[in-house]
Amino acid sequence: MPSGIKGGIMSIQEQINNLRNSITFKYDSINAILAGRSIDQLDGDEASKASRLMSEIEVLDLRTSNLELNQPTSRPIFDLGLDDGVRSGGKVFKSFADQIDAIVRAGKGLGVDSRLSKVATEYRAASGLSELVPADGGFLLEPTFSKDILMSAFTTGQIIRLVRQIPIATQTLMINALAETARTTGSRWGGITGFWAAEGGTKTPSAPKFRRMELSLKKMIGLCYSTDELLADAGTLQNILSQGFASEVQFMVEDAVINGTGVGQPLGIMNSGALIVVTRVGANAIAIGDIVNMWSRMINAQNAVWLTHSTVLPQIYQLQMTLGGAVSTPVFLPPGGLSQTPYSTLFGRPILTIEHCQSLGTKGDLILADMSQYVLAVHSSGLKTDSSMHVRFVNDETAFRFVFRCDGQPMFNVPITPFKGTTTLSPFVTLSV
Repeated sequence: MPSGIKGGIMSIQEQINNLRNSITFKYDSINAILAGRSIDQLDGDEASKASRLMSEIEVLDLRTSNLELNQPTSRPIFDLGLDDGVRSGGKVFKSFADQIDAIVRAGKGLGVDSRLSKVATEYRAASGLSELVPADGGFLLEPTFSKDILMSAFTTGQIIRLVRQIPIATQTLMINALAETARTTGSRWGGITGFWAAEGGTKTPSAPKFRRMELSLKKMIGLCYSTDELLADAGTLQNILSQGFASEVQFMVEDAVINGTGVGQPLGIMNSGALIVVTRVGANAIAIGDIVNMWSRMINAQNAVWLTHSTVLPQIYQLQMTLGGAVSTPVFLPPGGLSQTPYSTLFGRPILTIEHCQSLGTKGDLILADMSQYVLAVHSSGLKTDSSMHVRFVNDETAFRFVFRCDGQPMFNVPITPFKGTTTLSPFVTLSV
């Protein structure tokens, strides 16, 4: 690798490490301020410092995620902590197909490639469907290939790449979030209050309030069997496994982000307490009134995207707005009509057609969401993949297993009451049945 490229990669990793160290330092500072007390026991200056530190942590978290997303593919988003020196001297496989071929040969008693033993011992994972001892017929797939699969899933997904991702190395992540339920005076930032006072007037202290967000990693498992005949064409198998596993990870995570119950899986926005459900103008249809009403209930609409099912598109294409009581103009199509490419935005925000929305006429067929307000914690070990030729030995099949751990939830847990009026707002809005 040219020295210039290597230096660039390392500099990005160093920036990430520095940001993580800063985040840890700021959390320690908050704990020092609290000194075993609850938030409401802090005085005004202490509460202000804690609030400022939390804001700085959020900024650092976002900068860290952005750096990780923009790293070159040789250093994927979720670094497994592997030493590059381990891979030197031709001790690793040239390709996914190369390793598959070695696994097949070992399973047929044609000799165990020394590289398989090295991967199994240096990158040993928890035992499960198979053992990682060559004599028992089980081998880890080299982490490079596992990371490539995960990288593909996280860079091609329409939803995954929009959420706030936080790599973690522990089972549980605790986040102190603002306990803000309203923008009315005395409720902003959970309790900060500003006031106008005359010279020498009495000053009333106030402080923010926080709530605890807990993300506890949930485990996703996939299992695939491959016949010896397919394994004989290792190049074909490489494409099938790489694309198939990446697609499944992407699908499962994105479905959980939208529809997750929070039980054994991430909590999705459709089951979040922050979701606002707008009453539909007409049954089994999308009207211009629905679009306007949803937009009016949105917080920070400039960051939002429209998520919809393919069955809703005909409705959106035919939306019209009446001007002057007589003239109608298309809402979604350009002036040239159907002969031209339709605009891909409503109110200037992108429309994404995804499988995870409900079909037309069902709650969730159209969603307006600010996905940056959804946090997804992913274990830093990334995607773990291993194989065994003994699980289905009598069927002439090799088993491939992948394990992925993550958890997520919206950063808002309730809709927000605005400063004026009582109609609530939220980063997540959908239509009723």
